[in-house]
Amino acid sequence: LGAGKGTPGRNGRATNVMDIVKGEGPADARTLRFKIDGKDFFTLIDTKGTAAEGIPAEMLAKSMEGTHLVMPAFLKAAGWFGDVLRSGVTRNPIYVARQLFRDPIAASFTGGLDRGPLMAIGKSVAEFARASAGRSPGADILIRKGVTQSQIFTGDPDDLAKMALQLAGNDNNALQKLFAMADRAAMRADASTRVQLYNDVLAKTGSEMEAELAAMEMMNFHKRGLAPTVQYASRMIPFFNAQIQGLNVLHKAMTGKMTAQEAMGIKQKFFDRAMLLAAGTLVYAMAMEDDDAYKNARPSDRYNYWFVPLSRGPKPEDNVTLKLPIPFEIGVLFKAIPEALIDMARGNLGAKEWEASRNLVLNQIPGASSYGLPQMVRPLIEVGTNHNFFTGREVEGTGMRNVDPQERFTARTTELAKRLSEMAQMSPVDALKLSPLQIEHLVRGYMGQLPIAVAAATNELFGNPAAGQPAGKLNEAPLVGGLFQDVNGGGAADALYAKIRAADQAKATFEKLKEEGRQQDAILYRDDVLNILYSPMLRQAENGLHKLA
Repeated sequence: LGAGKGTPGRNGRATNVMDIVKGEGPADARTLRFKIDGKDFFTLIDTKGTAAEGIPAEMLAKSMEGTHLVMPAFLKAAGWFGDVLRSGVTRNPIYVARQLFRDPIAASFTGGLDRGPLMAIGKSVAEFARASAGRSPGADILIRKGVTQSQIFTGDPDDLAKMALQLAGNDNNALQKLFAMADRAAMRADASTRVQLYNDVLAKTGSEMEAELAAMEMMNFHKRGLAPTVQYASRMIPFFNAQIQGLNVLHKAMTGKMTAQEAMGIKQKFFDRAMLLAAGTLVYAMAMEDDDAYKNARPSDRYNYWFVPLSRGPKPEDNVTLKLPIPFEIGVLFKAIPEALIDMARGNLGAKEWEASRNLVLNQIPGASSYGLPQMVRPLIEVGTNHNFFTGREVEGTGMRNVDPQERFTARTTELAKRLSEMAQMSPVDALKLSPLQIEHLVRGYMGQLPIAVAAATNELFGNPAAGQPAGKLNEAPLVGGLFQDVNGGGAADALYAKIRAADQAKATFEKLKEEGRQQDAILYRDDVLNILYSPMLRQAENGLHKLA
């Protein structure tokens, strides 16, 4: 902070100008006081001749608490895995499409936009198109001022590499140009909603500073906390910081503490639109009650998305249903939870519905979706435990367990993953004998969905020409498949397999009681647990599913 010449010491040589000394120190702005083991100490911060000249020492020290912390080498290595996944997610075109849908809805609730969710979506899409064509002054202003950053930056010196991609010319190779283009698309998607809020606040207040601050506070990724632990977790656990900021914005909107609250009436708009969304969910659930795609869907899909029927026909391939993602915190509170309550009122809130709604709520807690595990180890542990922490589903379904690892795949599994699995079976190490589903889960867990989409484009190259391929469905298409819902859904199969597991457990318990000579206990247990009676029928159904597969 200061380059003072020092003061003479006892040996005649200069000493550090920031020596730590016992006592309270002189009463001037240079003095920074603190305690060590309950005793008073002070040091003098000499800022004369620097950009910080005249700023009180305590204020200066406080302002530096949130500056970037140098991460130890092993933590930096762990953070690299989170950075790679974050880049893989934000560079996916589907991410851009979903941001153009989610962000305007969230901003209409927590930012107090002058228009409702549907109008906000339309305006964001139009703004994105203008920004992509280079005709959006507002987007350019927010990007230049650093308000817009999406989630492509991590807040440390490594960001310079991504910034360089945006500034570099024709010297980049094709892959770097593609990454730079994807990063710009993510930033424009982020800016398209912030521009709306910026313009609305500017029109109401006439203050560029307040408008800029409101646009930044819509979701402020620049905030990273003062505690080193929080900053390290933000690097090692992808989207940890985004979850914290999302909850912070939700709290401030509900309590009337958001920037530009008085000008925009954010708190009142929040509760008005929240009640409208909850009421709309009631109408939506009643309207979709007889829809096959909705009925057959897994509860986690029904609660996480809005289903929009595009076409209906007598054949399964004629049924096309679009899945639109709910905004995170707002959607869980006023769409997913009311929908689960409607299922409860219908008497349909079973174990799967409860598990889906519980996972949705837990996933809003920062770090809970990964159980606090760093991204470096999370996919490996998920494969080892056969449990996806985020979705709550199995990595390999129950129906896969009775076949060899190389045969554990679905209609959406890429041919490249199948060939890699066949090679893995030759490994002398059992832990490396991965199935196609496990291989894809690891790739998706470390790099996002984009590599899977690229691999799907090579299916013709790695496929077996002798094997007949069924006609593909929209929900199985590379890259865009996740936007559509299969009319069969998988919800019924999940429920059946859950019953089979319960029956197997009940039968094993019954046999154990008999083997131990506890005949009376066995009879009472048999009378109480109907799953034992259903076991033969369930086993026959499971065999039928295996034949179909």
